[in-house]
Amino acid sequence: MNFLNNKLFGILTSLLLIIFAATSCKKFLDVNTDPNNLTSSKVPYIMTGALSNTVRIQITSNVHVVAGTWSGFYGHSTSYTGGGNEKTYVVTNTQFDWMTTIYDNIYDYQKVIERADAEGVGFWKDPAVIMQCYDYARLVDIYGDVPFTDAVHDLSNLTPKYDKQEDIYDSLIIRLDNAMASMQAASWPTASDVTRQDILFGLNKTDWIHFANTLKLRLLLHQDFMGTRDAYIVSNVQSTANLGYLDKNVVIQPGYAATSGKLNPYYSLYGFDESNTVTTNFRYRKMNKVIIDWLKITHDDYRLQGLAWPQGTIVTSPLPTWPSTASSYTYKGVPMGAGSGASNSTSSAMGPFYIQRGVTSSQTGPLVLFTLAESKFLQAEAAVKYPALATDLGDPATNYNDGVHAHFRLVGNMCYEVGAGNIINNAGNTQADAAYSAYIAQPIANVNWAASSDKLRAILIQKWVSFVHINGLEAWTDYRKSSVTSENGHTFYSVPLDPRSQVGIGNEPVRMIYPQIEFTTNGNNVPKGIDHIQDSPIFWDVNN
Repeated sequence: MNFLNNKLFGILTSLLLIIFAATSCKKFLDVNTDPNNLTSSKVPYIMTGALSNTVRIQITSNVHVVAGTWSGFYGHSTSYTGGGNEKTYVVTNTQFDWMTTIYDNIYDYQKVIERADAEGVGFWKDPAVIMQCYDYARLVDIYGDVPFTDAVHDLSNLTPKYDKQEDIYDSLIIRLDNAMASMQAASWPTASDVTRQDILFGLNKTDWIHFANTLKLRLLLHQDFMGTRDAYIVSNVQSTANLGYLDKNVVIQPGYAATSGKLNPYYSLYGFDESNTVTTNFRYRKMNKVIIDWLKITHDDYRLQGLAWPQGTIVTSPLPTWPSTASSYTYKGVPMGAGSGASNSTSSAMGPFYIQRGVTSSQTGPLVLFTLAESKFLQAEAAVKYPALATDLGDPATNYNDGVHAHFRLVGNMCYEVGAGNIINNAGNTQADAAYSAYIAQPIANVNWAASSDKLRAILIQKWVSFVHINGLEAWTDYRKSSVTSENGHTFYSVPLDPRSQVGIGNEPVRMIYPQIEFTTNGNNVPKGIDHIQDSPIFWDVNN
């Protein structure tokens, strides 16, 4: 179905979610003390489900793993066939329909916006607007021009126009500004039976404002290599910088449990089922040579053992301790496109960050949507790119170091000190703190601030590391926005080694092509002449 048909699907989905919530004594997304005696409206159920799906789409869909493959995170075991379209950059419009799922999510948020006032829960509208901005930005970053102004407002319009991607981005900035202003002026409820329905921030208005402002900063900095948007970027950052940015990790845990159908989705997709049986994805999806080699050559044993498993490991042993035994483990990444030499026994699988076999905290742990590390790296990037912003955002060196430190703590808390509170609040971890101190002191470019002649490259590479297992699309976006291809070679900022150099075939992808269903149902409006994933870069791509 296309995204407009998904409007109808979205209605049914929302209704089913409401019915399920109202009749189940122990439901997966538990947002009421007693679901059999409802004390809240339908909108909170829609919002809770939509938030859960936003994170699920980011982390467990092909959006993450394919984009992550093209960004140097993942590879393919040569013990299996398959993945040829990823390895060779040959994709047809019957593969990878990422549009449908994201529009379903947008439509759920639209129902919240339309119904909230009538149901007496108007405070949900601004968070729903923010999350729609999150989703629309993903669509632009994947496809470029997409339906926007006509997309979800009028069910009678089954053939909406496609809006220009630049216009959509500009509109998203305005919508985020309006949502932040509205939230500042609003009074939100504080009763626990209401706040618990917000599985991101517990209806903490300050956190929502910080999240919106950090998302705004991300979208502005997607455009910072263009050269033609500098004044626009600076003025828009300055206009809301005083509102602050994320000071915690954004995670959800909407009731994951160590039973069938309720496992942490990342664990169950890329790791093991409820009976601890290994999945095909765990054996097939491996870590890429680019990320593994970077962690090894920079002596980053702590994050290496958190993000990857030693080669051939099926996670039957406890986590390696740091630092005494980490160096005795062998880690090996798979070159993207490898046809041999990377079997299950000779390559590293996705690591204990999400996947520890049979460990309850791994089976039921939270999913991470947005990290404190990224927030700090974005602030550092903006201040380096535009020195006038240092007054508003703080010293870039401090933000850079804080970003690296935050990611060490996140890895440590996900692997060793699992608990939503520790992860959200970026709690201190003795091993993580010691590992960070040893790592950052090394006089290595793109590790130590003083040793890095190109500060922007250092920030983007460390931000790239922080996206592993969290946001492959954002890593791919940073790669595309900052990499320049010319007859004289390939210049890239956000990765230490060009992932494409391992493939040796064809031009690399710059976008995803529109799914076939769009040509079937809305063919007159779908942009023409985009037949390959190497066609028509996104507007912020410096190769556009």
